[in-house]
Amino acid sequence: GSVIESGPTDAVIHHPTHPYSIGLLKCAPEQGEPRQPLPAIPGTVPDLTRLPRGCAFRDRCFAAGPLCETIPTMSPLGAGDQRSACWYPHLESSHV
Repeated sequence: GSVIESGPTDAVIHHPTHPYSIGLLKCAPEQGEPRQPLPAIPGTVPDLTRLPRGCAFRDRCFAAGPLCETIPTMSPLGAGDQRSACWYPHLESSHV
């Protein structure tokens, strides 16, 4: 695997920017409604021996675009220490 997001715990948990981080946090039981199924990240996890070109999450990502065919680097976000390996981190914050 590879790191897709890093930063202070509070920032990553309360303001995730990578679509995978957002998806994982939405699946947490404390985010759900009683007696309702938890949301799931759509799609199927890729075969780790045959990962897609570029971002391994792009086929399951709500924010995927043309740049996702190239592996993103960890980029700083704003003035803090939070970093995200996503070409479109500005799109994700509205989906939390």
